[in-house]
Amino acid sequence: MAMTRKDYKLIADSLNKQAEFTYNWDSSSNMTKWIRATQIVSIRDNLAWELCATNPNYDKNKFFEATKTVDEIERKLYEEE
Repeated sequence: MAMTRKDYKLIADSLNKQAEFTYNWDSSSNMTKWIRATQIVSIRDNLAWELCATNPNYDKNKFFEATKTVDEIERKLYEEE
């Protein structure tokens, strides 16, 4: 079964929500939050490249745009450290 736009949106939304949770996480130091945010960025990037390999019509730039919250939060945490 092929993935649909709805599936890609679900993945992007999940990554954004995880990044937001990390940023708002009260029980961790900023360094721990930043490390976790960096891991989310890495997972997002790996997913984008793997999805490109499985679907010639997949547009990774749209996926990166849909997950811009991930980048914004990683950047905020880096600047706050």
